[in-house]
Amino acid sequence: MRQPNDIDSDLDREFLLRSLQYDSETGIFTWLLPLSNRVARGSQAGTIRHDGYVIIKFDSHFYLAHRLAWFYIYNKWPNSGLDHIDGNPNNNKLSNLRDANPSQNHANMKMFKTNTSGHRGVWFHKKNKTWIAEVWYRRKKIGLGSYSSKKEAALVSANKRAELFGAYSREY
Repeated sequence: MRQPNDIDSDLDREFLLRSLQYDSETGIFTWLLPLSNRVARGSQAGTIRHDGYVIIKFDSHFYLAHRLAWFYIYNKWPNSGLDHIDGNPNNNKLSNLRDANPSQNHANMKMFKTNTSGHRGVWFHKKNKTWIAEVWYRRKKIGLGSYSSKKEAALVSANKRAELFGAYSREY
């Protein structure tokens, strides 16, 4: 089965504009044409997928709504990926979307639930009783040293992320 985005380039933009309306202020798509007895003109398009992203079944294919929004407004698909600035995958307001490469997109991910230090890129080394600071960049781990305090390790990690990712860096 094809996944969303596998067939982005196959979509005719004129057909998209005739079928859906996108409100860039709310990030919501609505149907301009009735699809069936179950989907009426003016009803909101899309459903929220298990991972929080909005998908829209359109022209017998599934599309990620944030990618459709980009195509709808700019008449081109994003270069590689799109980042939700606030980290909320169903907030598809145009002001919340930005073109991002995979590394930038990953830098803006929310902190994993399994994080025990409360800081990105910081973990406690039980054997040495020190705090380790590290950053992942282009699929490689960059070790930033070990520190006696969690606060110091967090500061080193945050500074390195800011250096590498700039506006895409997220602390929480």
